Amino acid sequence: MIPKRPNITFRSSSSFAALPLIFLGLLSAGCASVSPQRIAERKISAALPRMLGPAQKYDVHVSGDTFALTRGRAKQVRIAGSQVQLTPSLTMDTLNLNATDLSFDTKAHTLQKIGALDFDGSLSQENLTHYLSQVKGKASGLQVTLRDSSLEASVPVSPLGIQTTVRLSGNLTPHPGEPNKLDFQADGGHLGIVPLPASLLNLALDRLNPVLDLSGVRIPLSVTSATVEHGELKVRGTAEMSPISPPK
Repeated sequence: MIPKRPNITFRSSSSFAALPLIFLGLLSAGCASVSPQRIAERKISAALPRMLGPAQKYDVHVSGDTFALTRGRAKQVRIAGSQVQLTPSLTMDTLNLNATDLSFDTKAHTLQKIGALDFDGSLSQENLTHYLSQVKGKASGLQVTLRDSSLEASVPVSPLGIQTTVRLSGNLTPHPGEPNKLDFQADGGHLGIVPLPASLLNLALDRLNPVLDLSGVRIPLSVTSATVEHGELKVRGTAEMSPISPPK
């Protein structure tokens, strides 16, 4: 279970952040024959390709009392994206964002508070392989294979000038102090049938890590867990608020 984050309050009326800008579509959801929920959903959907990245599809669902929405309060905003291109090299097969207890200043057009903001996403073998070939280079020879519930990695190394390939098994874990990066954590490693010595294991991990780096994503994502389920990499965590200038 993802731990719930404390309320995030924006004290400056001039503060903007990537996700708050998406949710500003709620601000004008008041006076129309169409329901405020539908207006807000359309406005948020229109902003998502620019604020998150292009996607095959985005589904947005806004919940909350109609009167509360017109006064700048939403109970929940859920965003479900498929084939979301977060960076030129990274496409997530699915990316879901869930924001709860949002409050807006409808006059200043700013987001005042979010109770919690969580995300979960999945990455297929195809998109993971494409990402690694882009960020590590096709000539690196690095390969990470998603099994049913774990990962295997193939890492070329050259100890003492001798070219060889080591094979690792394990899972991914957030990098200490940098939860937007995921490192391979080996629970075993072999060179042929011979168990790897620690020095060779560390050499392979230095070449491989980080396996996934989310630091270049427009909306900072902090990973709390990463698991392999049915051959897909599943990541869960929280989205951070990061001040930026409003779009022109």
